[in-house]
Amino acid sequence: MNKRLLTFLCLLGSLASLYAQSFRIEADLVSHYMWRGINCGGLSLQPSLTFEVKGFSITAWGSTEFRTEFNEVDLSVQYEYKGLYIRLLDVFCQENDKQFQYFNFKSKETNHSVELGVRYRICDKVPLTFAWYTNLFGKDYLDDGKRAWSTYIEASYPFDVKFMEIKPEVGITPWNGKYARQFNVVNIGVQGLKSFRITDKVHIPIWVKFTVNPYREKAYVSFGTGVRIH
Repeated sequence: MNKRLLTFLCLLGSLASLYAQSFRIEADLVSHYMWRGINCGGLSLQPSLTFEVKGFSITAWGSTEFRTEFNEVDLSVQYEYKGLYIRLLDVFCQENDKQFQYFNFKSKETNHSVELGVRYRICDKVPLTFAWYTNLFGKDYLDDGKRAWSTYIEASYPFDVKFMEIKPEVGITPWNGKYARQFNVVNIGVQGLKSFRITDKVHIPIWVKFTVNPYREKAYVSFGTGVRIH
């Protein structure tokens, strides 16, 4: 076969393979950066880029707070099969008053935090979802120097009411770690979300969330909006 023709056919095959895969671009603007019942910052911009293929996805996500130089960079790999999600997540935070090097992975010096998470959704008719996240590496030590294995466990149940989705959630930590000093309820939240479809591939979500952290005795009402391009 002619080499040029063979090269052309290989290129077509590569393009077809890439077409079968997909990229997703998202960007959110939030009044509070809420994470598992913890207020991690004020008004923030949170963009992300995701590449998906055959149940696997790779995501780069970031959060930048407007009032300070604090920003976060997360990289994750996730596999989805039916209602089961498995994710390995690396979180790196940079603060204006501290010097953290991105490529410093020394266990007790790094500002990286790596966790393994498993989430399971029963089914579409019963969308009860359970999730378990445990820190495996990085900035996660107790006062005595031992690794904390900080863990967050959550149950949620999203459902539709008229024109919006309502999602109640409850999160606990089973032992001493970065969420609490002992077993405790650290997150009770209810979110209302409405998504406006602009085109088949572009839509704009708007949400409001009420969050209570019983352990920290804090409560928040946060607002967010953004754009989704699939």
